[in-house]
Amino acid sequence: MNLKLRFLWIHDIPGAGKTVLASHLIECIGKVCQSNPRKGKPVPHVYYYFYHARDQDETEHLLRWILDQLCCHLGKIPSPIYELYRQGQQPTISNLLFCVEEALEELETVFLVVDAVDESFPREKLLQVLHSFATEERFGKIQLLATSREYNDIHTMLADASAPLSISNPLVTHDIKKYVASILRSDKRFKSWPKTPRLVKKVEATLAKGVKGMFRWAVCQLEVLRRQRGVDGIRNALRDLPPTLDETYCRIFSSIEREDWTFLRHILRWIIFHNIIHWNDKTEEYDIEKYLAVTHILQSYSVCYKAEPMLYNRDALLEVCGCLITLTSDSSQDDGKSSQDDGNWNRDDGVQLAHYTVKEFLN
Repeated sequence: MNLKLRFLWIHDIPGAGKTVLASHLIECIGKVCQSNPRKGKPVPHVYYYFYHARDQDETEHLLRWILDQLCCHLGKIPSPIYELYRQGQQPTISNLLFCVEEALEELETVFLVVDAVDESFPREKLLQVLHSFATEERFGKIQLLATSREYNDIHTMLADASAPLSISNPLVTHDIKKYVASILRSDKRFKSWPKTPRLVKKVEATLAKGVKGMFRWAVCQLEVLRRQRGVDGIRNALRDLPPTLDETYCRIFSSIEREDWTFLRHILRWIIFHNIIHWNDKTEEYDIEKYLAVTHILQSYSVCYKAEPMLYNRDALLEVCGCLITLTSDSSQDDGKSSQDDGNWNRDDGVQLAHYTVKEFLN
């Protein structure tokens, strides 16, 4: 690997943990930038996530966001940017790149992390911009890290300009094995299994063999195993593991009891349409005031289907949806209380899809 390259490209299949890794890395980069100031100021670092639901070419969005963050760091607006504003015209990508170049003149280093490049579509212009950041001397102050799936067009444009790194490697597989072992020994459902060490070791070995770097796949298989009521069911599930995430989701949905289909459909509709309605294109985030509380979902289900509220609580939600959803907490409303184990919800409890691949599967 050429150590002079300024561009690290992390790639792999869906569900391998690229976004989780990118989030961790930007936190680490932020700490380094804060602790090693240049000219008395922290080094700027910029993070951008290509959200799949936008379904558009996000090249201009990325460049505008970079300029916004650099201006905030500089505490002023460089004259080329102000001139674009004064002209009152829609800037071209070339205009925006020139402004980035000018903003970099007053900085020594900028760390840029762009996550899920493959979610921008079409992405030809975006890939050209990333290639320019990595190879052109005028952008030499940018240290770039990007994550994506390994599609042919992305590989063709970025491989030669970057230091490519696949998440599928023995170290990642080892970490997933440790995670699986930890869940098998800590989850109350697994702890109730017959005390046969051979069964646990069989699960660990079988999942490790089929995981192929897919952390999300391992999470889903554990959920399927949790639902088994006997040793025979566990062994049958291990003998016929689905090789892909899509097949895994097919089996998860097909295993849900028919009497719960209406409940599940109601939950998923609420989550998906809530995300669509309350996504703010200007701030690139969800409106915190429109936080989706689980109590709203459960109450609406009781009203729409005249269901008994006491039957649809935290436990029912988790039992039906399993690894398709995850519980969240609105920190702006946190009153210091935590969720109870009796199935009741506090006002700071919320819900969202567990992973973007769930949304992709449903589409």
